[in-house]
Amino acid sequence: MVSNLTIVSERENLLLSRKEIKCVFRGGNGFITRQGARDALADKLGMPKERIQIISLRGSSGLRDLYCDAFVFQDDSSLRRQVPSHLVIRMLSKEQRSAMREERKKGKKKGEAGEGKKKQEAGSQKSSDASSS
Repeated sequence: MVSNLTIVSERENLLLSRKEIKCVFRGGNGFITRQGARDALADKLGMPKERIQIISLRGSSGLRDLYCDAFVFQDDSSLRRQVPSHLVIRMLSKEQRSAMREERKKGKKKGEAGEGKKKQEAGSQKSSDASSS
């Protein structure tokens, strides 16, 4: 897979502390996933794969080449600040994604229960304020 990878352009963006890479996977259309592209770029560049974010993979009908846009960040904090959460979730494995969904559901259920109690307490305070006036 790495031998089919060709880096077309590599641009350093000093303002955002990242490299913007455009590359082509020869014969990779339909075969390479986002995770596979990330692993191949990490091997080619010698960077940890946690700092590489695949922005887009584009293939064309009738062509075997897969075009890739990726960002390579200097540190994890700049990655979390700049990349939307849905792109980060996209790079997780299916098991990690399902675990994250379950956490969010549990968090929402706990948050809804707390909001309901607050509304009831606010309502009771309004009625007590009205009766004391």
